[in-house]
Amino acid sequence: SHPVFDIIMLSCIFINCLVLGAQVQHNAKDDDDEPHPFFLVVDYVFSFIFTCEWITRLCAFGCCHLCSPGARLWFAFDTTLVILPILELCLAAYVSGFTETASQASLGKTLKLVRVGKVLRLMRIVRFFGELGAMVTMIANSLRSLFWLMCLLFA
Repeated sequence: SHPVFDIIMLSCIFINCLVLGAQVQHNAKDDDDEPHPFFLVVDYVFSFIFTCEWITRLCAFGCCHLCSPGARLWFAFDTTLVILPILELCLAAYVSGFTETASQASLGKTLKLVRVGKVLRLMRIVRFFGELGAMVTMIANSLRSLFWLMCLLFA
């Protein structure tokens, strides 16, 4: 792990989040389900960058290091984030081959769910900031207590 590489990837994640925000704003304003071609191209560029990062980390650290207890969850998370855009591209190509039917509508909803998964890229920032990671861990651990408190209050 090199600091310059980490800063470049952190910048890519941050810029990707800004673009996702702009895409959501654009889609809300136009009330259109289909993403603008500009946002598709930018998304594929970022997907390519993150796939290259994943391959670089795999080659640099090796599979044994990435499967160690400390790095295993992050590696699985990164793998999921690399697979989601590929899955989205395959589903989009599959859906475009259909005529307007109920199955296309169902697959279109699945495609939207896969697109929502892109927001998970923001969670990769937690890896770079230890304090943020501690806060996220505390919030996640308190959710179980909150759930049982709500059950008691509304039972």
